[in-house]
Amino acid sequence: MAKRHGKPRGPLRLRSVRSPGEQLARLRGSFLAWFDGHGPPEDVDTGALWNDVVTTVDLAADRAGLTDLSSWTVDHVTALAAVADGNQVDALAALPLLLAFLGDTGRWQGTPDELDAVLGVAERVTSPLAALLDELDAVTVDPAAEQAALRTLPLVVRAETLLGFVVPRRPVTGTGALRRADVVAVAERLDLDLGDRRPRSMWDVPRLADLWQAAQDADLLVVTPTEATPTPLAHGWVSGDAEQGDEARRRLVDAHLRHVLTSPAPQPWLPPPLATLLPVLAAAALDRPVPVDQLFDPAGPADVDARLATYLAFAALPAHPLLHQLADDGILEVSDTITAAAPLRGLLARLASELLASVESADASGPDLPEPDPALAGQVYRLRVELVDAHPPVWREVLVDPNLPLDELHDVVQALFGWDDSHLHEFTAVGPGRRTTRFASRDPFGDDWAPPGDHAQDESAVRLGQLIGPRRGELRYLYDFGDSWEHRVTVVGSEPAGNVALPRCVAGAGAAPHEDSGGVWGWADMVQAARDPRHPEHSDVREWLGLADGETLDPTRFDRAEVDERLTRLRRSAAPPV
Repeated sequence: MAKRHGKPRGPLRLRSVRSPGEQLARLRGSFLAWFDGHGPPEDVDTGALWNDVVTTVDLAADRAGLTDLSSWTVDHVTALAAVADGNQVDALAALPLLLAFLGDTGRWQGTPDELDAVLGVAERVTSPLAALLDELDAVTVDPAAEQAALRTLPLVVRAETLLGFVVPRRPVTGTGALRRADVVAVAERLDLDLGDRRPRSMWDVPRLADLWQAAQDADLLVVTPTEATPTPLAHGWVSGDAEQGDEARRRLVDAHLRHVLTSPAPQPWLPPPLATLLPVLAAAALDRPVPVDQLFDPAGPADVDARLATYLAFAALPAHPLLHQLADDGILEVSDTITAAAPLRGLLARLASELLASVESADASGPDLPEPDPALAGQVYRLRVELVDAHPPVWREVLVDPNLPLDELHDVVQALFGWDDSHLHEFTAVGPGRRTTRFASRDPFGDDWAPPGDHAQDESAVRLGQLIGPRRGELRYLYDFGDSWEHRVTVVGSEPAGNVALPRCVAGAGAAPHEDSGGVWGWADMVQAARDPRHPEHSDVREWLGLADGETLDPTRFDRAEVDERLTRLRRSAAPPV
């Protein structure tokens, strides 16, 4: 018999190994306190939430191989999503919250990168979007019924009338708009109410401007600096060709909806139309009427169907004038609820599916902003931003943080020149050997204005100091691809950071042009017309500019206090809430 060595240890005991469920049971109070500390909505049932967490962990332990609550892997999450069914699928929505809790409270056993990876997969597999896309893809309608509905759609009837008005061609202004006399004439044909005041330009008639843009986006209209010409497809439509008419109508409605949905919010405090209206269109396509009350109260009435609430959870739905525009277009029917005519549901489903998938893809793949360069800490760049080809010269100098992201520099340039941020923009970095790289805002619907293979990088993922510095490189900032306001951005100095609030304007010259005035050359023509009483367009231009009798237009005027006031508002809007 073998001898035992060492000090006797008493009765031999097996080490107790806790299952993930047992580990979780000890954390109920901590989890709910953590959740409550993040200010959840008042109507959240924390008891039901905890039951979902328990269901998720038990299922992961029984069917997905999870052995330690604090050591989830991507494989665990993927396997869990594959085996869940019925009510278990709904319970999985609590998984990202559980993972965030483990990370925030120091209970996560892996690295931060591992947590990010697992959390990212959990958010994707628990999103209701996948099920929604499957339902949208399953929506079908009779093609003949769809075409019959499209032929009588008010939007389509107006578009056909507009194209018929343009045939064979119509002259346009330098901004690519119909001339004022044509605007009045076609608005009457389209039964658009212009009110008592004659519009200064086509852009003052939003419904006409939207239709004009949709016709271009649908390849039904080509607009050059001098004239607008319908395409062969548009000619076929207005001349009665059945096959071309069917194709043109589908394109027109699709393009119009995309334009409406992807336009900026009409006011900065409102959510963008995409977030506001896309869930409504998806619900209408699935024949799940949205109560109008839901638009005024995102929580909705107590008896809202739970499945409908899932679709509406993509965004809060405040009242929005574009909803009424789509009703006037014939696309939606608005009464106590918001619905769509049955023959249009297939078209709405295809569009909603594509846009939702694009948004998810863009959200999942967006690059991260790099950490600020420590070598630039404590420095301030003095930027010179000048409007290219402007005469007299128009420029501003502004102090900024060299670690400023480009999307925030976009906001600074907008404030410097008083632009409305109502058009597309892009940055171009000019580096050694005059090599260029383009940057623009993240666009989940494609960089449509770029040549094939020339897509812009995400401007929110790069910092100013990565691209230019004192005596190093330059940026070009292009605003409004129609008027083409090009700005040259250079660093003219660097100095230690003081207690000055940034950004701050320190110098400048020249009056900033008015929005939609036709670029630097169009603006120069307007200045000349406004200052010369003998000019044939003197009165029209002064009216368009909003000049009062006796008021002069000074193109050399620069008011630094006015610019800094806009920058102050920008700083306040960007400041985190207290």
